[in-house]
Amino acid sequence: FYVYAYNAAGTYAGSASLGSGGVGVLGPLPAGTYRVRAEGDGFVSEYYQDVVCATTCGPAEFQAATPITITNDAPPVQIAMDIARVPEITGVVTDTSGAPIENAYISISMGGSRANTYTGSDGSYRVRPPKTGAYLIHARSLAHIDEAYDNTPCNDPSYVGSCPGATPLIVSAGIVPPPANFQLAPSATIRGRVSRPAPYYYFQVSALTSTHEVVEAGVLSQQADGTYQLADLPAGQFRFGYSPQGSDGRLQLFQNIDCGMQASTFAQCPMTGATSVTLSSGSVTEGIDFSYRSRTGRLGRVTDETTGLPLAGIIIDAYLIGGGQILPPVITDSNGRFDVSSFGGTGQYAIATDNYLGYLNEVYNNIECAVGSVYLGTCSLTGATPVSFSGDQTELLIALRRQEMVFRSGFD
Repeated sequence: FYVYAYNAAGTYAGSASLGSGGVGVLGPLPAGTYRVRAEGDGFVSEYYQDVVCATTCGPAEFQAATPITITNDAPPVQIAMDIARVPEITGVVTDTSGAPIENAYISISMGGSRANTYTGSDGSYRVRPPKTGAYLIHARSLAHIDEAYDNTPCNDPSYVGSCPGATPLIVSAGIVPPPANFQLAPSATIRGRVSRPAPYYYFQVSALTSTHEVVEAGVLSQQADGTYQLADLPAGQFRFGYSPQGSDGRLQLFQNIDCGMQASTFAQCPMTGATSVTLSSGSVTEGIDFSYRSRTGRLGRVTDETTGLPLAGIIIDAYLIGGGQILPPVITDSNGRFDVSSFGGTGQYAIATDNYLGYLNEVYNNIECAVGSVYLGTCSLTGATPVSFSGDQTELLIALRRQEMVFRSGFD
């Protein structure tokens, strides 16, 4: 508990924290007339003597308080206050069939005053507000659409204004508030995989409208195989965006739409090329896949020259023209895509392939190696098209020709 003293003009004069037994000393205070207010988490604020602040302590309560006179050299004034608890907020959370939802997260907030709890097996909850006032009440369940009371879909329960249409519940001294019940609709879920997992374990996937508005976003941690799941999505048509943790990763839109090197928000991404996905209540949509791309990299794709199908497992080497730096090699993913990073280095590079999949290697652009590869020292970089890493660049396209079999076995 805390007690506060205010002089006759209503100006703060001092305060004290009371011990576990509710006993303490406020002062010393100069001679004068004071009014004293007591408050504590979960208790109704009150002025001495028995002037209860129904919702907030305002001028009317201050004027109604009993003045306490302090005189010089007089013994301390002894006062006692008996303050009541703030009434609890209660309710039940069910799904649209009426079945109780267990372990739904209930939060209440009013400015900096907050409290939370979880529903029991019967879907019921009770939580005591820190003080009286108007509270935003929010229910969150992983498999359902989050709502603010009363029947308002809302993802961010930071304050009443963050959930337009929400009805604040008034909690007053001595009055039991009506139940704040919720009936939550099943949410949609998306699943996917981030190929070539990023060097950062965490990333965010966002559901976006055609005008770039973020409807729902989740900071996710991918599994060892790069898979992820994002639940709690509403029904509707959405585009999906991927943003890796850290400043070196590019934003990306589904399906394989890389945003510019300097893009820091999805509003800077080419939304018209993104794939629109329709979600329905309770649906699970698979295959919302992304691929990590670095901002300092150069993107490319390797395909089979005959079939046009992507080639996975092709090694990509980059050599600084004129000698010197050789960039760390990368390997094409399941979509045949690769991302060679210069790690901020400057200059022009020659790109070459290396593989053990039965394809003739190439030096970009379209210079076929008759034997082996540049890496093995049997193919030259002569005639290579210089590749730079500054600014946004077009995708590097490489088509490899399958090597013809000369003989079937060592005995032919």
